[in-house]
Amino acid sequence: MSEQIGLNAEPLMLWERFERNKAGRDFAVGDIHGHFPTLERLLARVEFDETRDRVFAVGDLIDRGPASVRFRDYLDRPWFHAVRGNHEQMMIESASDPEMLATWEDNGGGWATRCMSPTAIDRLREVADRLPVAIEAVTRRGLVGLVHAHLPFPTWSAFRQALEAMSAAPSDPQRVQGSSRVSPYSSMGDTPWLWEALYSRATAREMFNRKWYGSDACEALRIPDLHALVLGHTPTVGMPPPSVTNIHLLDTGAGYPKEGASLTLLNLETFEMISEPTAHAYGQADVA
Repeated sequence: MSEQIGLNAEPLMLWERFERNKAGRDFAVGDIHGHFPTLERLLARVEFDETRDRVFAVGDLIDRGPASVRFRDYLDRPWFHAVRGNHEQMMIESASDPEMLATWEDNGGGWATRCMSPTAIDRLREVADRLPVAIEAVTRRGLVGLVHAHLPFPTWSAFRQALEAMSAAPSDPQRVQGSSRVSPYSSMGDTPWLWEALYSRATAREMFNRKWYGSDACEALRIPDLHALVLGHTPTVGMPPPSVTNIHLLDTGAGYPKEGASLTLLNLETFEMISEPTAHAYGQADVA
């Protein structure tokens, strides 16, 4: 994590904890991918109360959808909280890596690179670079953990401890200056388990594989020190979002213009899910 320096030289906080919301409800939302109008329709359906309720997003707030630039506005809202996804990380690392810039553009980053100045994109990078890798929220039922793609440790507490140690590690300006990718932003590639948390599909693959072998096989995936683990990243289009033991996948394909693509909201008390279609909205209902 050699580039662990933000624009304001503040320590990078890689995880965030939220105590129990005794006044209202908590929800998790899957990969939004710029479909903030779809999120607003979902919130209207559950009669969301901005003064009492909270939303936790599993990352990939940007790219492919029609209103990606609104992620900055949402992160200013006191009831909206998000972990970083691989799309935010691509935007962050594209500041100093031409190959990553091309990768980001190929994966939906053109909304920024074609329409915004480098200075404006840097301001968005600074916002994205303050996003934690993981969030834990205390609920009435127990502790819920959120990370974008994969839990790279066998327990949540081991993951939290690694994130805390990384957050507390002092920056090394000399090492940053000697890096092949000099950047004021954080890079995940230097720490494999951090990269896995944002990019790996290992947990999702195991969930799909073990569902064929029954409940005993699924039970082996249980995260012992969480009530629930909520992930995004791996799209499930046109099918119910899978849940195995206490692991829930929430990416239902909002970033893909396919039949059945939707955005999904998960109530963190009842664990009921509702979805709102997005594929039909490309160029139609979902407007910035």
